[in-house]
Amino acid sequence: MTTTRSLTWIPTVVAVLGMTFGCGHDPATTPRILSSGRTINVISILMMPTSDPALMLTYQTDLKVDDASNLQKEVDDVWTDFRKDVETAKLNSAVIAAREAPTGHIITHSKNFGFAFHRASDGTWAPVVRAARSSGTH
Repeated sequence: MTTTRSLTWIPTVVAVLGMTFGCGHDPATTPRILSSGRTINVISILMMPTSDPALMLTYQTDLKVDDASNLQKEVDDVWTDFRKDVETAKLNSAVIAAREAPTGHIITHSKNFGFAFHRASDGTWAPVVRAARSSGTH
């Protein structure tokens, strides 16, 4: 059962997505090889210090965020490994933000899509939000 208190960090997720992708340059990335063999380019992993703290992983995807089916498969793959990080940190909330590669030269533009997860009191994880979409001009 998800309580209202456990959802209080969702507005912060949307705000952080906007700030994360509002930068003026391409972010540096760090490759991370997942247990599946897939490699993702991690932009950041940060703690969201809200009333229900969440760990947030932001990565650059080669997919278009409008390709919902393939993006969901990729995020499921990322979540399999990232969930271990969240559980090791003893947290009950997590966010995975997938960012498209920026396009443009002087002014760049990219889209992103955020996926939020919450752990119930019985220990099971479930998606909370799959519609935290934003775009940014840099």
